[in-house]
Amino acid sequence: MKLAFLIPILAYVLFSLIKGVPLMTITPDGELYKNLAENWLNGTGLKNTIRQENVIVPPLFPLVIGLILYVFRDISYVFLLQFILLGLTGVVIYRVCVLLFGSRMAGTLAVVLFSLHPVMLNNGPGKLLTETAYTFFVAVIAYLGVRVLMKRNIVVSAALFILLFSLSLMMRPHLLFLLPLVIGYLIFEAYKKRMKWQLPLLAVVLPAVMIASNYMYNVKVHNKPVMFENYSGMNLYIANNPETKVQFYSSSTVDQFVGDEFFKYKNTELTKKSAVLKEKAVDYILEEPGDFFVRTIQKMNLFFQGISRFDTGLTLLFLAGYAVACIRLKYVRPALVVIGLYVLYFAVLSSVGLLVSTQRYRLPIIPVYIVFSSYILWFGWRLLRNGIRRFR
Repeated sequence: MKLAFLIPILAYVLFSLIKGVPLMTITPDGELYKNLAENWLNGTGLKNTIRQENVIVPPLFPLVIGLILYVFRDISYVFLLQFILLGLTGVVIYRVCVLLFGSRMAGTLAVVLFSLHPVMLNNGPGKLLTETAYTFFVAVIAYLGVRVLMKRNIVVSAALFILLFSLSLMMRPHLLFLLPLVIGYLIFEAYKKRMKWQLPLLAVVLPAVMIASNYMYNVKVHNKPVMFENYSGMNLYIANNPETKVQFYSSSTVDQFVGDEFFKYKNTELTKKSAVLKEKAVDYILEEPGDFFVRTIQKMNLFFQGISRFDTGLTLLFLAGYAVACIRLKYVRPALVVIGLYVLYFAVLSSVGLLVSTQRYRLPIIPVYIVFSSYILWFGWRLLRNGIRRFR
């Protein structure tokens, strides 16, 4: 367990030292989060004063930065927290392997593979971004979900699952579309008397309270009816319009993804522009469902495209490991199916929107599928070892 915590941190520090990369870098997005946190501490609320447009983001990350700045008065402690979360992600990966495969060796190997993963090394805790924290959220939610499915201390596991699931929506709302399925499953378990009815009720009330509170806060502070953020509609349009392309996106190449229609709203306030463009994107998707489907499949391939041969190899090992695990591990097959759908959900959701060449949008799901890359290597080693013994 200690090694599972230390290996990712040591790997990242060593990589950064070898490459000459600073262990603390405030990215442009990080500057925005820091600015929001500082303005919150100054009493003006989570308002952006460094960008021309009034960007509204989910509140959890800037609030955490604000609390740390309030206590320690030093942004370096935010980076310290990110390094701790990276280590804890390693622990979660290890525990998932032990839970599914019953193997500490597979768990340790999975942690090593994650620690060497180029997407993690390029987008890790040394950058002030939501990636490290959200990756931890996604991994621990998967772990707790598996515990619930395997009936391991189901009440406590389900309660923690609901809490972290709800909190994750306040950092990124990616899991929102899974909420009805979560509630439905918990209702089923309560109906079967494997948990109390308070848990499905909590799964309804807690996210609703958090979302409603954030909505009312944005109305009060920004005078905008924004539930989570006010830019995803614009991004959805850039990814889904007659001129869009299936390739990695950057803000400097936006003109390659859109036509004149997009630039008609150049001077429109961001919240309104995002809402209008979201409607146009949805209309386009409904009018051209075939093109949308084909493009999404193509972008899913782009989503898993490796940034190195090692990255590509790990993805191929995941596919092989997942197939072998589903065939051999009948006792955890329901959990394996759910994990597979979890990975697929992230891939589809990301592919509907924009993808960037650093592949940082893939980082949160890597700890979930890397366990199968480890499993197939461990399984192959066992076959080889047993074969050598028989030969002798």
